[in-house]
Amino acid sequence: MSQSPSNAEHMFRKIEALEAALTFAIASISVRMPAVKSDVVNGLKLNADRPDNPESVKAAFYELSALIERVQAVPPDEFESLNK
Repeated sequence: MSQSPSNAEHMFRKIEALEAALTFAIASISVRMPAVKSDVVNGLKLNADRPDNPESVKAAFYELSALIERVQAVPPDEFESLNK
């Protein structure tokens, strides 16, 4: 079964949306539980470093861990003060 370009593009966009949702969820959770973010990032990096992973898989795990590290959530009370 072959993928048409439009189906491949749709799948790619869904994967990007899932990465964004996961990243924002982890950033939000880490506001109250800071260890969650570092645990997830460390877990992704450990998984990337498995010797049986091809380079493309390693790159995907490292890119996702870097994305999660960069996103910072703002606690609700601080967010409210920014809007005043």
